[in-house]
Amino acid sequence: QGSNPFSRKDTVTFDRVHSANDANWHIYEHPLAGCRYYVVDDPSLGKIPAGGKDPDNSGIGVFRAGYRDDHGIWRPMKLVACAANSNGKKLYCLWPPETAERELWKASKYYGGTNMVPIVIETPVDDGLNRSLKDKGAPLYVQRKANAIEEVEETTYGFRQTVSTKGDILGQLEQRLMEKFRADDGGILDGGGIDIPDLWTIDEIEGMVRKPDGSVAAGRGHDDRAMMTAIACAVEKCAQPHVPATRRLDKWEMSDRQQQQAPRRGNFW
Repeated sequence: QGSNPFSRKDTVTFDRVHSANDANWHIYEHPLAGCRYYVVDDPSLGKIPAGGKDPDNSGIGVFRAGYRDDHGIWRPMKLVACAANSNGKKLYCLWPPETAERELWKASKYYGGTNMVPIVIETPVDDGLNRSLKDKGAPLYVQRKANAIEEVEETTYGFRQTVSTKGDILGQLEQRLMEKFRADDGGILDGGGIDIPDLWTIDEIEGMVRKPDGSVAAGRGHDDRAMMTAIACAVEKCAQPHVPATRRLDKWEMSDRQQQQAPRRGNFW
């Protein structure tokens, strides 16, 4: 992205690599003009689960909101890109805050085009990313809550996660996975379904279990990507469209277009 990784003007590009060991992102769909995107980050806690050796990972992904295409077919929301490193044996995402901050900005810029799409970071354990990106002018997800006592509206940057919200967003993910948005003709209704092409994410979601106390957590390994996807289901409405960059036309292109748009006179243009 040039010398300034937090530039709003420089174009962001991703270079294809031949080995997963050299990759930072797995991209399943490049931005499409008019489609709406947003970036989600479930930050790492740095903890090691009981009986395990793997530290907690970050779940960072880019999602496309669902839409109805020109043929009237509903295209459900989709995980279009995932942050992932590899050591040749397994995938992981253990970026320090300064790396995560840069990559979140780049993903927002790449899928926004001339805009930047929203960045949704789970709080309160966000390693200061919300504050740092806010100072740089990034389009962060904002939660607003009315304070009836002081008669003001409280504003919080990021998606605040609690025990109650965790159950709610996992329920929304379950509805999409169970395809409970089916119409009478078998088609998926607007707002329904989810497309997850990332095998790491699918494996984590399949590993989620319901405990005796009613809570849902990872039965094995981690749940970072599962929670990332659940948050994405809850905030899909915040997505913003990709607006591709424009360029100035050369003189010959402008001349050709003017001739094509000229009114007809008889058999001549």
